[in-house]
Amino acid sequence: MKKALIVVDVQNDFVEGGSLECKGGKEVAKNIKRMLDSDKLKNEYSLIISTQDWHKGDRHSNGGHISASPDYIDTWPTHCIANTKGADFAEPLIATDFDHLMLKGYGSPSYSGFSKNAYEKENKSLSLQEILKTENITSVDIVGIAFDYCVAQTAKDASKEGLNVRVLKYLTATINQENENLIRNELTDLEIEVID
Repeated sequence: MKKALIVVDVQNDFVEGGSLECKGGKEVAKNIKRMLDSDKLKNEYSLIISTQDWHKGDRHSNGGHISASPDYIDTWPTHCIANTKGADFAEPLIATDFDHLMLKGYGSPSYSGFSKNAYEKENKSLSLQEILKTENITSVDIVGIAFDYCVAQTAKDASKEGLNVRVLKYLTATINQENENLIRNELTDLEIEVID
């Protein structure tokens, strides 16, 4: 069984001090980096993939995802604009930590790394599904930000792809703590293992 690690949206705008900060985001970034640098990781995962939220600069060009008056459910403040500091990886993570970088959300809302408009940064014709299939990946662990949105949606879509899925909850941060139990139940109902 070949396994991949998917690191979801650990970006400056999603950690403390960012435009859409998640409490504990900086600590999550540090802990993921420690994991990536460990010898155990090299033995456990065949592939390390990151997703990045990657939006157009004009809030009117993002399918209603970015709003001047966000509701924090379907619309959000300006965040993760392509090629800005806010869209960069949160320290201490860097692009070379990953085998593939998946960009998502350019021109339309995309919570999942499996979204139709998500693509590999160096080869825009490659989807996450194609990468995993080519590498014969059958199982994924998912970490990152935010547990209740992009991590959860990526996990749900990975499950739909027929993959064995685990969410390493201790390596995630959450936007809305009130949603945490609901999201956890949704994931476990889909036989996605959530590990604290």
